[in-house]
Amino acid sequence: VGQVLRKTREMKAVQTCTKPAAASGRVHVAKACDKAPIARPRTVPVSRRDAAMMLSAAAMVVGGAPARAGIFGPPKEEVYKAETQSVLDSVKETLALDKSDPTREEKINALRKETAQWVAKYRRDPSVAGKQSYSNMYTALNAVAGHYNNFGTKAPIPKKRLERVLVEINTAENALARGR
Repeated sequence: VGQVLRKTREMKAVQTCTKPAAASGRVHVAKACDKAPIARPRTVPVSRRDAAMMLSAAAMVVGGAPARAGIFGPPKEEVYKAETQSVLDSVKETLALDKSDPTREEKINALRKETAQWVAKYRRDPSVAGKQSYSNMYTALNAVAGHYNNFGTKAPIPKKRLERVLVEINTAENALARGR
């Protein structure tokens, strides 16, 4: 039994089992072969322009739109709500500290960092910057940060400024609860 390789028009090689016929000397092709046919892939030359078009199309499909519906994490609205509530709680805690508290300076510095990160994250986000909770929160954070920048961490916030900040914080918290 010998093997004969035949090339098809499509540049595919097919392996078949063959055996010579008894008296005629012709080759007999078996109908069932032990091995499956081997197909070689056909290569087609691709121009640089076509390759660039395929890559740009693939990039648009993969990175064309931002992730929605929490596929790659919670939705942006939930993240904003959780982070804003966390900053609100930190501000309330810091404002409630006694002047003689030994951790006052450390907590105020931590609040400054948290405030700066929150503002940097949401300042240029149009889906958040127009919200009522954002504007009230920003006003309160600006007043608190301005006081600590000008007067230091040792000086208490004056009563009138503290009242205004607490009103802004309560308004921001109510708006946040309503999704505004």
